[in-house]
Amino acid sequence: KIRVVYLYEQARSKMEAMQVAFSEQNFDLVHRLHGEILSLGQDIGQAGESYKAASVLVMQAADQFLQRSEIVREFLAKQVSVEGVVMAPEGSHAIIDGNLIPEGGQIHGGLLETVLRDRVIFRYHGEQIAHKFGRF
Repeated sequence: KIRVVYLYEQARSKMEAMQVAFSEQNFDLVHRLHGEILSLGQDIGQAGESYKAASVLVMQAADQFLQRSEIVREFLAKQVSVEGVVMAPEGSHAIIDGNLIPEGGQIHGGLLETVLRDRVIFRYHGEQIAHKFGRF
């Protein structure tokens, strides 16, 4: 039981690091931590039948972060270029790849969800992806 608690705490700590790496878009670190967490999850599961559920939950949480990371990475690989924004009470727009895209408009398989003064927020396969631009 003591070993399982130790393994679980290690997995939890690595999940926190994975979350930070995800928010910083450090996808290589997310991938490396995913492997380490899976290994810890397997070790937890091997400790006995009563720990199988905890093992599965640890591995599922790591898999979810990895999947989210891959979605963001895929969108960023499209190299969306935001040149500026047009803010207006009747509807804001962003100039993206030389095109004027309205808030709510489609772009590169995603949606321009929100236009703000210093950034735009896209929604791509369920993930919100903020993109700062200009001098900010």
